[in-house]
Amino acid sequence: MRSRVKSQTKAEAVCIEPASDEQGSSSRIATLFRQHGSEILAFMTRKLGNREDASEATQDVFLKFWNQERQGRLEGSSRGYLFTIAFNTAKDSRRRSRVRVAEKHEPLIEQDMAEDLVTSEQAVLWRQGLEGVVEALRELPVETRKIFMLYHAHHLSYQNIADKLGITTRTVERHMAKAIAHCKGRMTEYL
Repeated sequence: MRSRVKSQTKAEAVCIEPASDEQGSSSRIATLFRQHGSEILAFMTRKLGNREDASEATQDVFLKFWNQERQGRLEGSSRGYLFTIAFNTAKDSRRRSRVRVAEKHEPLIEQDMAEDLVTSEQAVLWRQGLEGVVEALRELPVETRKIFMLYHAHHLSYQNIADKLGITTRTVERHMAKAIAHCKGRMTEYL
């Protein structure tokens, strides 16, 4: 398998000396960009997963390199520095991306909740419906109402209700069917 890394030229292996003037520095950056720009762009595209972001990040890499060279902070391989800067730039870009996504997330606010609040007319209808359910339950025989409440209010299973009341599961089923049919018949205007 061939290595994707190109061998360094003698010019790259030599220590980078600070540029004596900005034009000399700019021409060196232009040369490095021609030599390594596509490599850095490919690297950034793999790291960022987006060619547009990678292109912008590649420009940042060369700008950071140029600033470091102007300040005389570079020693060693220019290619190595470029990839180190590229790696750090990609990491920073991904971090900023996560922050931007987090900032786009808008928490639920009262204004959003206000849209979901029921109108006063709807509240009256719900209250009337609830009163209708309570009245329908009161009309049930005591045993049927008790079974219905054990199931819906206390969340007991049919088997647990049967055990608790000393009746069969089938009897619990019949009482529940009777309660549901009665409530459904009384609540037709709300269903």
